[in-house]
Amino acid sequence: SGNTFSEQYYYGIYMYYGIDVTIDENHLSNFRNNFAYGVYPYQVNGLKVTKNHVSDVNYGIWAYYTSTTAAASFTSEISNNMLDAGNYGLTVYYGDSVNVYHNSVIGSSYGLRDYYNGLSVDIRNNIIQGGTYPLYSYYSSASRDYNLYYGLGSSLGYIYSGSANYPSDLPSLQAIDSNKDQNSLSGDPIFVSSSDLHTTGVLAHNNGDVSASVSVDFDGETR
Repeated sequence: SGNTFSEQYYYGIYMYYGIDVTIDENHLSNFRNNFAYGVYPYQVNGLKVTKNHVSDVNYGIWAYYTSTTAAASFTSEISNNMLDAGNYGLTVYYGDSVNVYHNSVIGSSYGLRDYYNGLSVDIRNNIIQGGTYPLYSYYSSASRDYNLYYGLGSSLGYIYSGSANYPSDLPSLQAIDSNKDQNSLSGDPIFVSSSDLHTTGVLAHNNGDVSASVSVDFDGETR
């Protein structure tokens, strides 16, 4: 909590086989390896990653086998992070019972990588920009809604669940699965800069789902 990590080589924070782990309000930047990871929790049961600012890295947050079981004291949550990554901004990989709320993400390749997640992974109220795809979803059952997607390429996403889909706009994304992203938006969030992911645009303003259980924002201000 509250650390500054600079000029790490391969991992900023690497947490392996933990229970009830909190990683919050850290600043990570200036990584020296072209394939570095900012925050890499692996098989953590009860994980809270919040209010971290990660930049100048290949993979922002890579959450691998995150879960919440009876052994954990709280529900796993990835929230209020600002991630500017050279490849994948935010990866949630084989998740079970994880809330992914209110993250602002830039990935030069993929913004959000939603990979083999269970239905209990809840992805809401995120602002996601991707150079190739803002959304990359592969065999995922995660609940996804109220997100703002902005793609710099020709496709808004890559969705694979037995066959590949490349939705070019929001209606085509929503048509793939009527249970996902029906209240999501598409367009430029207008970030202050590539490293300062506060928004100055109107698209994200007051368009989130207020039932998501994160009552303050990245700056500690009441939502």
